[in-house]
Amino acid sequence: MPNTLLPGFRRKAFLSAVLLSLSLPAITEARQSSFPTASDSLQIGYGNQKRYQATGAVQTVQATQFNRGLITTPEQLLVGQLAGVQITALNGAPGTNSLIQLQRTATLSGETVPLIVLDGVLLEPGSDPSVISPLSLLNPYDIASVTFLKDAAATGIYGSRGVNGVLLINTKTGTPDRKLQVEFQSQFALATLPRKVEVLSANQFRQVINLRGTQEQKDRLGSANTDWQEEIYENAVSYDQNLSLGGTVGFLPYRISLGHLKQNGIVSNTNFTRKSAAIHLTPSLFDDHLQIQLSLKGNEGEARIANANLINAAVRFDPTQPVYTSNGSFFEWRNPNGEQLEYAPLNPVGLLNRALVEDDSKRGFGNAHLAYRFHFLPALTAHVNLGYDRFQTDRAGNPRLFSTPRGSSEVLNQSGQTRKSRLQEYYLTFSETLERLKSQLDITAGYSFQKTKEEGYFNTVTVPQAELQSAYWYRQENRHKAYFGRVQYGFKNRYFLSFSARQDESPVFAEENRRFNSKAVGLAWQLSQESFMKNQEFVSDLKIRASYGVQGNTPVFPNLTQNNTGGSLYPNPSLTWESTKTLNLGADFGLLNNRLTGSLDLFHRTTKDLLAYNMLPFNGIQYVITNGGEVQSKGAELVLQYKALETEKAVWLLGLNASYSTNELKSVTQNFHGGSLSNPQWYINRSGSAINSYYVYQQKYTNGVPVEGQYEDLNKDGQLTPEDQKPFHSARPKSLIGLSSQLRYQKWSLGWLARAELGAFNYNREAAQHGFYNIILQPTWSQNLSSDVLNTNFAAPQYNSSYYVQNASFLRMEYISVGYDFGTLLQDKLTLKLSATVQNAFVLTGYDGQDPEVAYGVDFVQYPRPRTFSLNLNLGL
Repeated sequence: MPNTLLPGFRRKAFLSAVLLSLSLPAITEARQSSFPTASDSLQIGYGNQKRYQATGAVQTVQATQFNRGLITTPEQLLVGQLAGVQITALNGAPGTNSLIQLQRTATLSGETVPLIVLDGVLLEPGSDPSVISPLSLLNPYDIASVTFLKDAAATGIYGSRGVNGVLLINTKTGTPDRKLQVEFQSQFALATLPRKVEVLSANQFRQVINLRGTQEQKDRLGSANTDWQEEIYENAVSYDQNLSLGGTVGFLPYRISLGHLKQNGIVSNTNFTRKSAAIHLTPSLFDDHLQIQLSLKGNEGEARIANANLINAAVRFDPTQPVYTSNGSFFEWRNPNGEQLEYAPLNPVGLLNRALVEDDSKRGFGNAHLAYRFHFLPALTAHVNLGYDRFQTDRAGNPRLFSTPRGSSEVLNQSGQTRKSRLQEYYLTFSETLERLKSQLDITAGYSFQKTKEEGYFNTVTVPQAELQSAYWYRQENRHKAYFGRVQYGFKNRYFLSFSARQDESPVFAEENRRFNSKAVGLAWQLSQESFMKNQEFVSDLKIRASYGVQGNTPVFPNLTQNNTGGSLYPNPSLTWESTKTLNLGADFGLLNNRLTGSLDLFHRTTKDLLAYNMLPFNGIQYVITNGGEVQSKGAELVLQYKALETEKAVWLLGLNASYSTNELKSVTQNFHGGSLSNPQWYINRSGSAINSYYVYQQKYTNGVPVEGQYEDLNKDGQLTPEDQKPFHSARPKSLIGLSSQLRYQKWSLGWLARAELGAFNYNREAAQHGFYNIILQPTWSQNLSSDVLNTNFAAPQYNSSYYVQNASFLRMEYISVGYDFGTLLQDKLTLKLSATVQNAFVLTGYDGQDPEVAYGVDFVQYPRPRTFSLNLNLGL
């Protein structure tokens, strides 16, 4: 979808992958109510994760609970693991990024990506998250745990930067007071294509041409029966090798890791290679009064990426034509003189060696965190947190999918981005147990400054002359300043209060509007500690909590400070922050001696001063961003874990996770929509509807078959006009459900995770654009049709028909894994574990497209998600 349709929408993730805590520890840990002491390790965020657990909605996933299989990006570890979080892969290409979004988030053009904090370093996405993901190139093998903060009490200290939730990622460290430990992981995987795009077979195509085509088109029919998708796809073998050394030398705990990943894609000649190295040092000095964490990570990635239109070329190419001619060359469309037709589609198999993008990327993370606990006041600790993140990528590819005019040169697209981010944070923490007052007190206050620079370019050059045809470049710089503080108080280990405040300063706004004050308060009551709860056996643990907060949000657009075109965004000096008020009511509980545990959260969010892009008449400026309007979102999240079996030989844990969420625009300054029957723009934002609802005519049917060109006259004026369109469903699912099972019997283990999305709708763009008979009326070549044309018999396109807005609810078996633990071998010097996993095992859905899970809700031909079988070996010394 072109960016000019809905600028900023390209970074909203509407579909989700969501939902499941796999094991009991993730829930019981999140229900701990005690406050940290000064001796707690200071690993992530502004202190240990326990600081957030008394009054906030928090979930932690440990490395032992991560998803299994060939995991190439950190996001894949968490798909289906975090309740209320949507993680949607952009496509199934090797090394592809994912969009991560808190399901509670509802905004038109504000940021939707959660803040990601890696070992205390605040990571930011690039101007294009499909190129620069906050987690791009990070080796998943190095991650030890992920803690997700989602309500105002938990995220309040991050202010406006935490309005969409906070992911705290903690990487692995060396074990204190341990000798050398060696771990080696080796994994081999085989990826296959689960489903192709449904198009006419060669015989069906011949029938259509013979029935509806001209004599010239009939004469062009070939005698072959070619499945072009079958020709470009292949089974792909991949491997992932990781080695780590850890332990303690003298006073210095350390961990060093090396990784090498080679992921081959199911589209021939596509692959992704990543080389990674990391070192983590955690020394303690002066009788543990000074704790130091030093980490450095370096990553290199190389990718051969298939142009999305290459796959589309295979879907569209005439199935009656052969791959090769009699002389062994690729079949191409030619005129009677044997000359290649100008602008004709090229042979998809021939394109496999040409229509690919070469991508080289490098990324380095650095972090130094010093925490000094004062001798004269051990409860007081001073922190210095310094972080560095540098990302660079360069791309080059031939975009040509059609033959060029004779005498003209081919072109090569070149692009690249360099992004540098530096973080400085200085803060104090005070943590003390006041025994006489039966109280605990925790105070944090500090200052944060982050500076980010980004440069990018896009050039078009001729091949092979290397003559520059066009050039674009830009530079931008953002400086984020903040003052923050938090106070947490606990009384008798059963009554808890927290208050946090943060003032953020963003360069996106004019000087007078740059600051926003976020505030949050949380309350919790540990009922199970009360005397009236002591003499009963049914309820073993119960805590109720509530939080309320106000947080800001910034728009999604590059703050261009310098470029060679003038940019396309009209500045608005009166632009101000989007403001979100969030109320969260929650309960954490354990029943029957914690055999059944769970949590329930109810939330209500109101966002005002909505950031929205207003389209302008064409005058060299595309849009202006303004404030105006209000949206409300509300819903519930339920997590249940049941210990079905626990004996000396076997343990069986079952999990159920369900969430429900809706949003509604209460007011909006401008209805955003456009297009016509022949040029739709898919979405509208109108008062009373959900954000980015599809905007279509209501199709009429006869005996369940859509009637071509017949739509409901909603305003009863006797004619079909744009006023007869209406908002119709949304890509965002209303309900997310997850199921998990983890069974261990002696040395065997069996686990699986399934997740469902209900109430999501896709616009089946592939069927809409290629599911009508008139598409065969090409004067000089032929192209295939979507098989959906056999259901509709449409002769002409019906782009704005509600018929193409289709229910995309599904149940996906994310993975099934079986493993065997050999225990210790070679006189207890070696440990060995083997496992086998299948990912994307099956999908149950009524959706007609290739895959119901689409990142933006508009389903066009893309790189399919593979089904992957893998074998994993883990050795330890």
